[in-house]
Amino acid sequence: MRKIIIFLLLALTLTLNIQAQSFEDVIHTKGGRVLRGIIIEQTPNEKFKLLTTEGTIYIIRYDQVARMAKEPLESKKARKQRTSRQDYRALKSRAPFIKAGSDRNNLSLNAPRPHYNEDAYGTPHQGYKGMIEVGYAVGFGNNKLNRWKVSTTHGYQFNPYVFLGAGVGYNCYPLGAASHVLPVFAALSITPLNRSVTPFIDVKIGYSFIHAEGIYINPTLGCRVGLGDSGIGLRLGVGFELQQDKFDQNIESVHGVDFKLGFDF
Repeated sequence: MRKIIIFLLLALTLTLNIQAQSFEDVIHTKGGRVLRGIIIEQTPNEKFKLLTTEGTIYIIRYDQVARMAKEPLESKKARKQRTSRQDYRALKSRAPFIKAGSDRNNLSLNAPRPHYNEDAYGTPHQGYKGMIEVGYAVGFGNNKLNRWKVSTTHGYQFNPYVFLGAGVGYNCYPLGAASHVLPVFAALSITPLNRSVTPFIDVKIGYSFIHAEGIYINPTLGCRVGLGDSGIGLRLGVGFELQQDKFDQNIESVHGVDFKLGFDF
């Protein structure tokens, strides 16, 4: 009886091992890629490290994963057909994951082709995003009033290229003018390149209150530098501030060229 029990336990263990080996981890990315292999390392809410059947290790960001599953091992023929179909799409979509310790020139034509740090590392992450900026504006025109300014903006990053939100600012004019202005605005930010260093275009449109009451428009052109892969970026920009001021039933212009330093998170 004891031998029978031992035999059954060995048979059960062997069966479980065979079943485990007949399945693999499958990660579907938001860019449409499908990666198959074994997850060898996982950092919660940050990244996955996947070892493929070809021996390639991929690092996939958590926010780029559409879904994960355990699926039966695919045959070599099916794998070759799948990777061949994905090859061109992968290069075109610039999928945001990294092949660890690899040389781009040595990639197999049948292996999934990854993209590297310079393409996606440090780019804005999808989801909530906030911005804080400080700057100084040089006034021109009839009212040459210089001012210090600070603003905060919060909204949603739809993809690496488009941000939409709203914010509030505080402009402090010279003490002699005794002016403090509070602009409230909607904001649109465009980063045309999916890279850690990219130009950006910001447009803020709203209305100002307190000592200067009127329409507020502030377009800005600048450069964003990604700080690591956390989604945080440093922003340097030059803008044109159009500020109307209603004074004694008259509408005056208090325009200026502003220089900004800020970061997004």
